Amino acid sequence: MSSRNLSVNSVDFDTIKSNLKTFLSNTDTFKDYDFEGSGLSVLLDALAYTTYYQGVYNNFVANEMFLDTAKQRSSIVSHAKSLGYTPTSYTAPTATVNLNLGSLVGYDTTFPSGSVFRTTISGKQYRFINLESAVLDRTADGVTTPHVSNLEIKEGSIRNKTLLVPNNDPYQQVLIDDDYVDTSTIKVTVQNSVSDRGGITNSWILANDPVSITAGSNAYWIESEADGKYSVNFGDGVLGVTLATGNLVNVSYLSTNGPLANGVGRFDDITGTNSFDFATGNTVDVVSFASGGSVRQNAESIRKLAPKSYSMQNRAVTVNDFQTLIESNFSGFSSVFVYGGEDASPPQYGSVIISFKPTTNTTMSTEFKNSVVNFLKDRCPVTITPVIIDPILTYLRFDTSVIYDPSQTALNSNAIKTFVQNNLQSYVLDNTDDYDTLFSTSLLAKNTIDGEPSIVSVSSKVSMEVFVTPIEVSTDYTVKYPSPIFHPHDGHQSVVSSETFQYLDGESFVNAQIKDDGSGKITLFNADTPSTIIADDFGVVDYAAGEIKFNLARLAAVENRINFGVRAVLDGNVIQSSQDNVIVFNTGDVSANLVSVSTSTDAGVAQASSEGTTTTTTTTTSSASTSSGSASGSGSGNGGGY
Repeated sequence: MSSRNLSVNSVDFDTIKSNLKTFLSNTDTFKDYDFEGSGLSVLLDALAYTTYYQGVYNNFVANEMFLDTAKQRSSIVSHAKSLGYTPTSYTAPTATVNLNLGSLVGYDTTFPSGSVFRTTISGKQYRFINLESAVLDRTADGVTTPHVSNLEIKEGSIRNKTLLVPNNDPYQQVLIDDDYVDTSTIKVTVQNSVSDRGGITNSWILANDPVSITAGSNAYWIESEADGKYSVNFGDGVLGVTLATGNLVNVSYLSTNGPLANGVGRFDDITGTNSFDFATGNTVDVVSFASGGSVRQNAESIRKLAPKSYSMQNRAVTVNDFQTLIESNFSGFSSVFVYGGEDASPPQYGSVIISFKPTTNTTMSTEFKNSVVNFLKDRCPVTITPVIIDPILTYLRFDTSVIYDPSQTALNSNAIKTFVQNNLQSYVLDNTDDYDTLFSTSLLAKNTIDGEPSIVSVSSKVSMEVFVTPIEVSTDYTVKYPSPIFHPHDGHQSVVSSETFQYLDGESFVNAQIKDDGSGKITLFNADTPSTIIADDFGVVDYAAGEIKFNLARLAAVENRINFGVRAVLDGNVIQSSQDNVIVFNTGDVSANLVSVSTSTDAGVAQASSEGTTTTTTTTTSSASTSSGSASGSGSGNGGGY
């Protein structure tokens, strides 16, 4: 029997063939057979190939059978479906506007839903639509009081799908064959038949709370199919009403471009323009710029959230429950951070604090925040109050010196400089894409040297920057950084600076900037004539706490800006965000990524020169000197991996 033992210890092709040879060699028929020199070798190849193919196939199949190991999105969606989880779809950007009409002819006291507002981005036109009707004030003057106030509009086009119910079988389904559907905008109506419109005014609701659904509930479910499409499903007579033969179902929804229209209207106040148009002779003023647009949920996010969503059963008690509920039901942000109010400073007992890091903008719209709060209030204890706060953004700025050995590479100084800048940008964005992240300049230097072996030395001076938005009254300001400010001793050179802003000096504004005196005081000086000191005790710096405070003053941003940056040199090599603080990188400001390059030979000569032996000129390629930064209006550029 030993000669019949089979070896099945590998799925490698060559090993399988070798095992087959061994098996046949142990039989009397093929004991002395020359397998390589006969036609049997071809048969062994075919057997080995079939075995190998089947092994790989079975491995793939086994992987797809489990949520943790599935690779295909369709498999992950299928497993999530069994847990009652529906992946989020494309989400339309939402803006809030005031509408002033040039003429009221044709309007009563209601502004109709489905009205189209147009905007243009990079030469492409986008449509925004109000999905709900609004009150129209016919007595408004259209100047100080708008005819339509706080109108919510969403980007996209309204689409419709209909189904003539063929029979009274349970679980009737309407498939939405549109990759860009925003499922949050789906509306369902059901009329008795094609000729009988009875029932079309009845309210059909999304069944997101199975406990409250009965046999008589006009409810529908939204499910994600294996191919990524979505479907609207109806009840079976136990959970939800069963549709009758001949019923006409109409499903309307918004087909959207997702994040492409995020940010529309953000700078209207600064530029004095109107981003949105509505017909001719009308004016559309932005109250809240477009935000919240996103693409459909990716496979890894579904894999992560589906089990969590199932375990919490649509209720929010713990911090993790709140985070999972938000991530499972909302989109338009890159990450969310939730913590208990008792951990806030100062403490807010009885509250849960929520902070969003958006995908494209520095803040989420008020409407989005309100919708999240209202959603959570229905699912958390009455003693807990959800509170949403905007993230505190700390921008990183780099002044990097690089030494490389030209004999080890074909790259010249400019190419080395470009590599270092691109590598730094990618590394920072990859490592600051979430809350509670840690950034290390030592690891950055290692990553740079590993990426280009000819680089022998990397040294980066890192500054932190927080943007201050002035208000139109005299007040004091506090700038808080997540890490200490560099301060080796009292009397050290200035490590705090700012962009230009306006300071009310008496009855007129003057351009001003700040710096520290090296001993904890803030000096305010004239930006146009830096030698002119406006105030030598304008505020204080707590270097260890990473905090700067301005005295009571009336400040304003310079023209075409809404804020100004306050910068401080980082103490040490590590910066870590905590709670609602987010580390970001301003890809739109070239002065935030300065690089100077020198060769190892030049660096050695320069070192010898400093010791008094030789004098030479170091060949250095450097980028432009630090400027006043991006004048984009928000100071955010394209930072933070948004």
